[in-house]
Amino acid sequence: MTDSNNWIEISATAMNLAEIQRWVSAESTGATSMFVGTARSHSQHNTLVTALEYDAYEEGFQGVVEQLVSEVRIKFADLERICVVHRTGKLEVGDIAVVVAASSAHRGDVFAAVEYLIAEVKHQAPIWKKEHGNRTTEWLGPC
Repeated sequence: MTDSNNWIEISATAMNLAEIQRWVSAESTGATSMFVGTARSHSQHNTLVTALEYDAYEEGFQGVVEQLVSEVRIKFADLERICVVHRTGKLEVGDIAVVVAASSAHRGDVFAAVEYLIAEVKHQAPIWKKEHGNRTTEWLGPC
């Protein structure tokens, strides 16, 4: 869902960081913060991770993230635009898994809002991760 100030999406296609940056920035804002989560080459389960696979309950994701965005807008009233985009499907090491971005008139709000949103999306959103590695391939539960 993208409306004038919120972009919430779960997608099987790769993300375009430049497009997200352009969208989240607005003429009325002086600060933009962006968290980009990528698939890394190791974990506590595997010394060599070869791929990650994400699955999601899409309608549930939308509802959870819309609620989180509403909470963030109350907590940080000066936010202009907010973007939360998460990938599904198989990702290779280095691929982007999630982007959370926000813009505001001042930097303090965007840093705090992005930090809060990524923590809560990982904690609350119905997304599951399967890790493919040298020791094991297993579903690790909610992200």
